[in-house]
Amino acid sequence: MTLVVQLPLGRKLPLLISGLILLVLVAASGAAYVEVERSAWTTANERVASLAGQLASLTSASVVARGAMMKRVATDTAVRRMLRSRVTGALDTSHGVSEALDLNREFQTYLTQYGETQKVALEILEKLVASEAEKA
Repeated sequence: MTLVVQLPLGRKLPLLISGLILLVLVAASGAAYVEVERSAWTTANERVASLAGQLASLTSASVVARGAMMKRVATDTAVRRMLRSRVTGALDTSHGVSEALDLNREFQTYLTQYGETQKVALEILEKLVASEAEKA
C-alpha cells in the first residue's frame, strides 16, 4: 500500500485509466459472449422446429399414401370376397393378370417411396444428433 501512496499523480492516473479500460473490455466481452450464446440457442431452437416440421410433412405424406393404398385394397371386391368366403387359403382369381401386376407395381412404388422417406428422415435425425454432440 505504501508503494501506491508514494507514486506521483503522473503514474497513478495512467494505472487507474488502464484499470478502467480493462474493466470495460472484460464487461463488454462478457456481454458479447452472453448475446452470442443466446443467439446460438435461438437459432438452434428454430432449426430443430423447422426440421421437426419437415419430418412431420414427410411422414404425413407417407401416411396419406399408405392410407390411400389401404382404402383401395379395402374396397377391392376380390379382397372382400376372399374375406367373406368360408374357405381359408382360397384365392379369388376372377381378376386378370394385368390388374394383379398393376397392383404389384403400385405397391412396389409405394415401398420405394417409403424407403426414400425413411432415408431422408434418418439423415435429418443424424444431423440433429451431430449438432447436439457439437454443442456438448
